Amino acid sequence: MIVLSLVLNSFTNDSRVVRATRTYRELGGKAYVFGLHEPGFSEEENVDGITVKRFRLVTRPWSKKYYIQFIKYFEVLFRMVVQGRRLKPDIIHANDLNTLPIGYFISRLAKCKLIYDSHELETDRSEKRFPFWFSRITAKMEKILAKKADVVITVSKSIAEVMAENLGINEPIVIRNVPERYRYSSKPAIGPLRRSLNLNKDVPIVLYQGCIDPGRGIEVLVKAFTVIKNTEAVLVFLGDGQLKESLMSFVTVNKLDDRVYFHPSVPAGKLLNWTADATIGIHPMEDICLNHRYALPNKLFQYIQAGLPVIVTDLPEMKRVVEEYRIGEVFPSGDYNKLAEKIDKLLSDINLLKEYHLAALNAAKELNWEKEKKRLENIFRTLIAEIR
Repeated sequence: MIVLSLVLNSFTNDSRVVRATRTYRELGGKAYVFGLHEPGFSEEENVDGITVKRFRLVTRPWSKKYYIQFIKYFEVLFRMVVQGRRLKPDIIHANDLNTLPIGYFISRLAKCKLIYDSHELETDRSEKRFPFWFSRITAKMEKILAKKADVVITVSKSIAEVMAENLGINEPIVIRNVPERYRYSSKPAIGPLRRSLNLNKDVPIVLYQGCIDPGRGIEVLVKAFTVIKNTEAVLVFLGDGQLKESLMSFVTVNKLDDRVYFHPSVPAGKLLNWTADATIGIHPMEDICLNHRYALPNKLFQYIQAGLPVIVTDLPEMKRVVEEYRIGEVFPSGDYNKLAEKIDKLLSDINLLKEYHLAALNAAKELNWEKEKKRLENIFRTLIAEIR
């Protein structure tokens, strides 16, 4: 049984695809990944028994203007379809809308099964990289091709409902973007995050980890630290992104250099060791599009695995998880004063902080990939039975 996963990145930095591909291999499938070549990666390698082929594009150095991007995409499509047909896979796993046309053509030429895995609500995202007319075309393309897929998967109940209505398909199967189970050993009083930043064990750390990019409420979080009452807590950004330099300037102007720290990204396999060193995990995602409103970000579940009490924006899906498992607080999108109040509330009440910590550890027993992957395993087994 050959399973081919399609991505338009280097694969090793896509945790959801990594977990899904490993699951196929554990079930006896021979797993392949087609991705794009990036500096620092080989064109072909074996990663934990998974064959990864990265395509080095002739058009990659060309302009980033949107009409040139079309040419680049057609090169990707042509080369992956040709190679994919030769591989003769049994199942294609197309990750995100940009790989769906590639997966569709391979599935038709190779006469195999097609899974469409939408990690986002692709037609309603905050990033406007292409003209409106192009977004309309891609929306129509998704509506046509999603109906051709044998299985459609997405990451939250709300996104599944929107996709079913917009695309005219059965409600997609929800497989949440949760990490593997993080099992505590003997947790040191001072872990890697505190050691790296030279912070002692008594300093409360408010952590944001992940991309420091627009639309994620990063500015709101920094502004909250201009008004919080707690004078001991520090804010730590663990990651990189477009807004990092401007945020660092804002921090300096507002004389927050001794309260706000920036640390580069760390390897995904070691991330939760760093996460667990914090006191509170924050995700202040802004309510600026349906994709954000209905998101269930990986970082929320990473905080939970690390046992952190959380504070998140009151967006429906994140709010549901926080309230169902009683693991933290929510605040109105964009309101830095309310966010500051929530931070002060937790840091001033050690009993509440411990209560949320214990609740997060209990939630982690359920909200992990070992539990979640059973849905993917069922999909795989069903498709195998249909092929046979």
